[in-house]
Amino acid sequence: CAVRSFVSSLPCGETGRMLLYYHYIRGIPVAECAEMLDLSRAGAFRLRQRALAAAARALEQSRGITPMRDNITRGKLAYISASRGEE
Repeated sequence: CAVRSFVSSLPCGETGRMLLYYHYIRGIPVAECAEMLDLSRAGAFRLRQRALAAAARALEQSRGITPMRDNITRGKLAYISASRGEE
């Protein structure tokens, strides 16, 4: 799966990659992911934000896509294609 491959290539550490995989691919709530990864609930939410930022940077570098910064801060990956001018 392309999404799994993308997540596994992110420079956010193994725990960050696992958190993204469990939460966004397997659909497990962040609080439950925190328990699975032996993190505090707050630590898991902070790690999710850092991992999402790493994902946004990776997409910017590899595909010329600019993330909508306000959506990243709310924990959502939303993108606008810079090359196509789409919203």
